[in-house]
Amino acid sequence: MKRVLIIGAGRSATVCIEYLANKAAQQQISLTLADGSADLVAQKAANFPHIQQAVIQLEHKEEVRTLIAAHDIVISLLPAHLHIEIAPICLENNSHLLTASYVSAGMQALHHEVEAKGLIFLNECGLDPGIDHLSAMEIIDNIHAEGYTINSFKSFAGGL
Repeated sequence: MKRVLIIGAGRSATVCIEYLANKAAQQQISLTLADGSADLVAQKAANFPHIQQAVIQLEHKEEVRTLIAAHDIVISLLPAHLHIEIAPICLENNSHLLTASYVSAGMQALHHEVEAKGLIFLNECGLDPGIDHLSAMEIIDNIHAEGYTINSFKSFAGGL
């Protein structure tokens, strides 16, 4: 059974939490939701009694280490500048890491070490960038398939 940890239970986490919670039994996923707010974790996990709940503060490094060490995959839905607080801990515990944010210089600096350990640190897998790129390519491919040419393209992220 894969052990997945979602860190961050803010607004952008809702769909991810619901999706994984609904797939957990079928996909053999043990799911833990962690955030600095016990109320927010309880609220987001309320409809999913099988979700384990944790309250963590990033400044309490040993608690964060212990929690991450118990999981195979960490999904950081924290603000972008906080992923680099989680990444080295994932690296030392051989946990894969997913974020929805662009690759920062700090994350890029870990690339060779991540690669050497055979881990996946997948960034840019949210709406912007990510889903907006995929949906843009679908539109572009359809336009090309109809024989048209695109002279200009602009993306406005949430303007799907």
